[in-house]
Amino acid sequence: MQFQLFLATTAATLFAGSVVAETVVAARETPAKRAALHSIDRHQADLVDLSDKIWAYAETALRETRSAAVLADYAEQQGFKVERGVAGMPTAFVATYGSGRPVIGVMGEYDALPGVSQKASPLQEPLQAGAAGHGCGQHVRPGGLGAAIAIKEQIAAGKLKGTVRFYGTPAEEAVGGKVYMAREGSSTTSMQCSRGTRATRRRPTWRRARRWSA
Repeated sequence: MQFQLFLATTAATLFAGSVVAETVVAARETPAKRAALHSIDRHQADLVDLSDKIWAYAETALRETRSAAVLADYAEQQGFKVERGVAGMPTAFVATYGSGRPVIGVMGEYDALPGVSQKASPLQEPLQAGAAGHGCGQHVRPGGLGAAIAIKEQIAAGKLKGTVRFYGTPAEEAVGGKVYMAREGSSTTSMQCSRGTRATRRRPTWRRARRWSA
């Protein structure tokens, strides 16, 4: 149920209303909004499966090999052109569909946290004591890919113009993979507003930064 609510909120945020005090204020219903919701409904089983896989993989920063792969592979299956290894990071990718403007960017994250292994339970029940786990909801980020797919289908049907990109950004919890992607030119307005200005000023390489993710 939590994941289904996340999908619905993502679609509403993209196609409806304004956000006031972090609450989505719904605007009038339009065919584009209905189409987006129907698209997410069609892909729901796949998106939930991706979420479950990322939860189970529980890969920490810059080691999200399987998590990144399942998202990138699914994006390719849906007709996106996928660039892997962005900014020299093996687990960073950008999935693109369409051309021209506007360019709609959707962010994806998938790294886990060390030491917070957890069963799918409201109680503190580690799957493996001391192992990594998801504590910040990164495993539900496939919902963002679902939103990108909904936009892509509208572009493919000639209902929208422009480009949609899904940014697979690693190491949100420890290193800030978005910083290195933006610095190498994989930027949208949302990415330019991301955290990590200290890393940008110091200009370390992501390889040097990797030691923070242990």
